Amino acid sequence: MKSILSPQNLQSPQAVANDVGWPVQRLRKLISSGEIEFIRMGTRLYTTKAAVEEYVVRVSFQPSGGCNEKKN
Repeated sequence: MKSILSPQNLQSPQAVANDVGWPVQRLRKLISSGEIEFIRMGTRLYTTKAAVEEYVVRVSFQPSGGCNEKKN
């Protein structure tokens, strides 16, 4: 798997959470569970907005059917 973390885009979880409009605790939980890619430098964690976007794509699904389905 190719890493989506690039040095020029690394940000703190707080900065990424602010960018995507999520609570920082949600992002930290996903990082600690390994669901969002991150790197550790010393005691600090860094991730990217692209890592969050990749997570959203990975966990998203397309509903089948439902009330908006056209019936012939």
